[in-house]
Amino acid sequence: MEVQSEDYLKQLEIIKNYKLLIVDDNRINQIVTKKLLDQISVECDAIGSGIKAIELVKTNHYDCILMDLHMPEIDGYESSRRIREFNDTVTIIALTAASSEEIDKKISDVKMNGYILKPFLIDDFVSTIVNTVEKKKAQ
Repeated sequence: MEVQSEDYLKQLEIIKNYKLLIVDDNRINQIVTKKLLDQISVECDAIGSGIKAIELVKTNHYDCILMDLHMPEIDGYESSRRIREFNDTVTIIALTAASSEEIDKKISDVKMNGYILKPFLIDDFVSTIVNTVEKKKAQ
């Protein structure tokens, strides 16, 4: 049995109070991410398009949006830009398989708060979400 660090256990308690929105056009990615969040008792919704995500964010409270960057219709960058037009408080974290300075600049330009590289490890996933949400709340 794996022993969890005290910091990780604290972060698990914090993340259980969040409501997350998963935005990914890949149904398998939605299921995997939702299942992972369900296993640690985090409330979340999953949606397959940026346009639907924008509508959900207008009518629901989310502490964090996990946004895939590459989607049809409108991508994660444009979805985030449109969300920021009416909501500056929600934390938006990109889910991406590629890291680069170009991505850093693009996510900063649309006021995303950070990114998580896929595939991710659960402890890094939880840590990034909690640290990014708490940092955003403190601003």
